[in-house]
Amino acid sequence: MNKEISVFFDKRLIQFIHGCESSGISKGTTIHRKPEWADIIAFLRSTDERLTYISDHPERFFRIFLTFFELLEAAGGLVVNGKGQWLFIFRNGRWDLPKGVLEKNEFPQEAAIREVREECGISAIHVISGLPATYHIYSGQNDKWILKKTSWFLMRHHKDETPVPQHSEGIETAEWRSPGDLEDIKKNTYGNIRGLLDFCLKTAQ
Repeated sequence: MNKEISVFFDKRLIQFIHGCESSGISKGTTIHRKPEWADIIAFLRSTDERLTYISDHPERFFRIFLTFFELLEAAGGLVVNGKGQWLFIFRNGRWDLPKGVLEKNEFPQEAAIREVREECGISAIHVISGLPATYHIYSGQNDKWILKKTSWFLMRHHKDETPVPQHSEGIETAEWRSPGDLEDIKKNTYGNIRGLLDFCLKTAQ
């Protein structure tokens, strides 16, 4: 595996890349040795925009990186309706995609469907394919640092249902948006969501 692995901390980025792909990196901090907690926590507490690990085995460095965090698994969906519009939610002052933490003994695809139904009040959906997983870090209780892995799925909505936001989960609105009109959403969303949207926009062309 030589592909880049990205982990977001809000809009800041931790990268694991292969040495042959490292040309052109100019800003942020570059660490050539294996991940150490002292380096990671220093970055998290700094204002640096980027922390980059370069090696011949980025997936190995990433596995080491995972051991420093409590891993939480979630799943969500990018839902497309018959008009080609995408479904978004607005929560905590930012645009997002419907997603949530896996329940006990629940598979990611099952969780993604359940979360879309619960958070957006629509039922007529089915999974088309998987999308790249995303990773992001946040601070939990008792000074614990959580790394959340979210498995994403491309879904099709095959009715004409109006989404109903789940207000009990802090969702203010749920609405369909044209993929050609997402600039305001991309400016006010999380780094991992923006990356996923860019991937979907690119592959849809």
